[in-house]
Amino acid sequence: MARIVVGADLCAGSWAVIRLVDGRFDAGTVLPSLAEVATTFGADASVIAVDIPLTYAAPGVKGRACEREGRAMLGPRWPTMFETYPQAVMNAETYAEANALARSTIGKGLPKQSYDLRKAIKSAIALSERDPRLHETHPELVFLRLAGLLASKKSWTGFRQRLSALEAAGVKLPNDFPEGEKVAIDDVLDAAAAALAADQIAQGAGNRVPAQMSEPAIWY
Repeated sequence: MARIVVGADLCAGSWAVIRLVDGRFDAGTVLPSLAEVATTFGADASVIAVDIPLTYAAPGVKGRACEREGRAMLGPRWPTMFETYPQAVMNAETYAEANALARSTIGKGLPKQSYDLRKAIKSAIALSERDPRLHETHPELVFLRLAGLLASKKSWTGFRQRLSALEAAGVKLPNDFPEGEKVAIDDVLDAAAAALAADQIAQGAGNRVPAQMSEPAIWY
């Protein structure tokens, strides 16, 4: 039986998605929701790796153990990994309310960019509770595993480094990407990296932080 996996990266309200079959590129596109990724494009996938938090931080705490360990691994690239916040903070009706609650309960404010992800995070967490195929990943950790510390993915050098790392891992992206005008180039690279993380999990060889199975994990 073929090994089918999917990687998904959130991009401007949509999802860049890539499907691998036996570790090789099979298809890619852009879809409006993670639910559609799971039920249509990834219907036959055994693992779906997504670049979005699938758990909240504990009440009164900023971040999770997986993020703290992941940031330490990334070194100077640590800002690419956002920290999560408690559910109560993310459920606040306005950014002002969320920021005030974060300051009063955690002692630190909430970045607007993190608050703007609240609907996508809530939807992803709800879906993961119904669909055990979903696993959280972080593309920069995948690229770190593949090729070490790389230049910014927004730079030409960083783009070429990541494309070469994917090809060395057996994932050759096509010249044409359906709906590609809806996403940035680095979103496609990140979706491919997420798919590689999914493929590792499907083979029983996935890397994760933290190592403790009792803690929420970021797979890479």
